[in-house]
Amino acid sequence: MKTSTPTIRLASILDRPELDRFATEVVPGVYGPLVSIDYAEQTVANWWMDTLDPAIRARRVLVAVDDDLVVGMAEVDRLGDDPVLWKLYVDERFRSRGLGARLLQSVVDGLPKGSKRLLLEHIAANTNAARFYEREGFEVLRVDEASDPRVSLVWRSLTLQPPADKMAKHVSTMRDEAVAEAGLLGEIARWLTAGRKTRHVIDIGCGLGTMSALLAAETGAMVTAVDESESMLEETMWTARTSGVSSQVDTVKLDISKPWDPSVLPPADLVWASSSIHHLADEVGALTRIRTLLKPHGRLALAEGGLATRMLPFDLGHGRPGLETRIQLAAEHRFMTMRGELAEPVEPGEGWPSKLAKAGYWRIESRSFLVDIPSPLSGDLRRVIASRLEHTSKHLRDYLPDDDLAALTDLTDPESPHFVAKREDTYLLEARTVHVAGPGN
Repeated sequence: MKTSTPTIRLASILDRPELDRFATEVVPGVYGPLVSIDYAEQTVANWWMDTLDPAIRARRVLVAVDDDLVVGMAEVDRLGDDPVLWKLYVDERFRSRGLGARLLQSVVDGLPKGSKRLLLEHIAANTNAARFYEREGFEVLRVDEASDPRVSLVWRSLTLQPPADKMAKHVSTMRDEAVAEAGLLGEIARWLTAGRKTRHVIDIGCGLGTMSALLAAETGAMVTAVDESESMLEETMWTARTSGVSSQVDTVKLDISKPWDPSVLPPADLVWASSSIHHLADEVGALTRIRTLLKPHGRLALAEGGLATRMLPFDLGHGRPGLETRIQLAAEHRFMTMRGELAEPVEPGEGWPSKLAKAGYWRIESRSFLVDIPSPLSGDLRRVIASRLEHTSKHLRDYLPDDDLAALTDLTDPESPHFVAKREDTYLLEARTVHVAGPGN
C-alpha cells in the first residue's frame, strides 16, 4: 500500500465492494479483541451490510481512498434535530497519520449550517475511541447501560461553534500563565530589541497579547497581532489598552497553518512566534511562509522548546513520590500522539535550528531564558501552580495511572488538606529557548 495522503470524498455506489472488503477486514479487528469475534461479525451484518446503500444514495457516507483502496470511512445521519456520526473507521495502518481527524473534520465541514452539535456513540470497551473523541472535543452526554458492561453505549456530543468561542474557555488559564511568565517575556523583549531600530513587529499566534504589548512598549513600534481566534484578538486589544499601547497595536485574523496572501501583513523588522508552530503538521512550510513577512534585515524570533517546568517537591508526602516526573513523561507521550494524529504528513523529527535552515533562514542563534522563583511563592503564583495542575489533570487523564490522577484531584481541590496552593514548598523553575534567524537570500 502506498503511503501517500488518502483522498477524502463522498462515497458512490461503485465503492460498495471496497466498503464491504473494508468492513470485513477492519471492523473485526476493532471489536474482536474488545468483546468477541461473534459481536464483531454481528456488528458488520446489522450495522453495515443492510444500511449502507441507502446512506450512500443519500450522500451521507464519506470514504478515504488510497491507491483505489478504501482506508477509512464515515457515515452521518440525523437523530431528531441533531446530526449523528454513526460510523468512523480507519485502517490500522493509517491511524497514526491523522486520517481519523481528517475524516471527522470533513464530516463537520459538511454539516448543515446552523447545526449546534454533533452526536455519536461508542461501546464502553472501546477506550481508544474514547480517547480520540475526547481529544477532538466530544463530551459524554450519557451512558446506556447493558447487561455486558463492555457493550454499554457511551453517548457523546461535540458543540459546534467558531474557533474563537473554543479558545475563549482557555482565557482564565492563559491569564494565570501570563502572571508566571511576565518577567521572562520582559527579559526576552529587551534582549530582542536592544540596540535595534524596530518600526514594525508581527506577533504570530498572539494569544492574550502579552508579548505584543511588551514589544510595543519596549520599541515604540507598531505591532500587528495575528491569531485565528477572534477571542484571542479581543484579549490582545484589552491587554494593549490596559498597558497604554492600544494606539500601537493592530490585529489581523489569520490561520498560519494555511497559505496566505503576504500583502495582508506589512513587512516586519521582527516576527515573534511563541509556541504556535509545533501545533502544525508542516512546520517547515509555515516557517517558509513567515520568512516572506520579514524585511531584508528583519529577524524571526521563534520561541520553541526549552526545559519542562518544575514546581513540586519530589516527595509530596501524598501519593507516590516522583509525580512531576511522571507528569512530564505523560505530557511527552500526549504530544507525540498529537503529532501523529495531525491531518497532514509530519516531517521527520529534527531540531528547530535545522528546521529554520531548511526553511531558508540563516545566521541562526539560540538562547535560553530561565524562570527561577524559589519558595515560598506569592499567593498569585501558588494559584498559577494549582491552575496548571488542574489543566494537567484534564489533559493527561488518559496517560496517567489512577493513583496519580487521584493525587492530582486532591492537589487541585481547594477543600482538600492537600490543596497545592496551601503549600509553602512549591517553586517555579523552567527554561524557554528562543531561536533567532534572518531571512537569508
